Amino acid sequence: MPGAPPPGVRCCFFLKNHFLFYKRSVFLHCCVMREILDKANDLGLLIRETDIYRRFRDITEELENEPGIKGKLDNYYRSAEDLKKREDLGDIIEKYEIEEFEEMSSAIAENELIVRYLSAKNEYIKLLTDIQKSVREDDFTGDE
Repeated sequence: MPGAPPPGVRCCFFLKNHFLFYKRSVFLHCCVMREILDKANDLGLLIRETDIYRRFRDITEELENEPGIKGKLDNYYRSAEDLKKREDLGDIIEKYEIEEFEEMSSAIAENELIVRYLSAKNEYIKLLTDIQKSVREDDFTGDE
């Protein structure tokens, strides 16, 4: 057909436009991601300014400086995890194991530093959970 573009010209035009669209999409995606990361950084900085975070950080430091107490807490967590895994697998937990764990739990509950640490940790986790809920709710409601 006279005057028709040579074969492949239309295809090249499409590919060129598609490439430009893709390049623009990637650029916008990168800009949006950069903005998200910037806002996440701002949120992290705001969290660090809260009394809840500071209290958790300070008590965590205190606990780290008390290796004997930290060791007790680590052993407690390990024992709890081990018992839970065994229970989930259907293993029989012996009475003496339950008693040992209860004694360990009592010792943990009597230690003032551990009690303060667990309380601060729970407050901090609640703060992060509330933030996560807020982000999820905004996803569905469109609130900003």
